[in-house]
Amino acid sequence: MSQWIEFLSGVTPQYFDMCQNSCCLYAGDHIDQNTCEFCNAPRFHPNGKPVSHFSYMPLIPHLCGWFESPEMIKCMNYWNNCDHINGEINDIFDSTHYQELCERQVCIDGQELDHKYFSDHRDIALGGSTDGFQVRPGYIYNVI
Repeated sequence: MSQWIEFLSGVTPQYFDMCQNSCCLYAGDHIDQNTCEFCNAPRFHPNGKPVSHFSYMPLIPHLCGWFESPEMIKCMNYWNNCDHINGEINDIFDSTHYQELCERQVCIDGQELDHKYFSDHRDIALGGSTDGFQVRPGYIYNVI
């Protein structure tokens, strides 16, 4: 089933080995480790296969795919056609923060650019939500 979804969407997940107790991802500085440095759990089963893995779905291919769908383009352009009424909040685009951004020049590394936030109808406002999980007391991890 997942291969069919990959074929249809053109988005291929990336898989990473991870600790069976969710202590760490075997990537970056941990790529060559065979046991978890936090709980000493083995990375691999005796047959050589990883005990656990994490699948990562890249964001950029999703966004590119959205721009290939007329229905999704219409949905993504919803914000551009919203009529904001002062004092009313009907969705996120009525929020004070969003309205202030729409009036502010984009500034990157101290350099003010010649356009405002969300001034182009192709701009995308992404909302993020993270779910922290606690592996060890005193540490909170977020996955973005």
